[in-house]
Amino acid sequence: MIGVQDSGAVDKAVVKRLFDDPTLMAILPDGVYFNVAAQGAQRFIAIEVTAHTVERMFGGVAWESFRYLIDAIALQTSGADVRAAADRINELLSDPSQLVAPGYRITESWRDGSYKPDLTIDPENASVRWQHRIGVYFVKAVPNP
Repeated sequence: MIGVQDSGAVDKAVVKRLFDDPTLMAILPDGVYFNVAAQGAQRFIAIEVTAHTVERMFGGVAWESFRYLIDAIALQTSGADVRAAADRINELLSDPSQLVAPGYRITESWRDGSYKPDLTIDPENASVRWQHRIGVYFVKAVPNP
């Protein structure tokens, strides 16, 4: 029987892969966050887990699938930097062997073919604009015995 794994290790692997890349952090230097960025952040990546499933087999976990919404966000820009960041995120997450999660072997990692560019106008100040480039990513992890 396979032991109990911490699914959060896969989340941490995704964050670490992005945060440890100097090229990406030069574009969006305020960091990588789950759901809510630090106060004052102006150029950052926000990650949300939108789905997680566990497939069982032979009395244990066969694999886990994760669906992430990853949003490159920048204040008051033309949008070119969030496009560059999105391209870099896609490159970084397209090789599952580069995602290291204790207790797991990452077997698949890819971006859904879709992306969504977006512009958000601050509700308190209409002159403040946030550029977004949002992608949906899937990661499949097999627990180590």
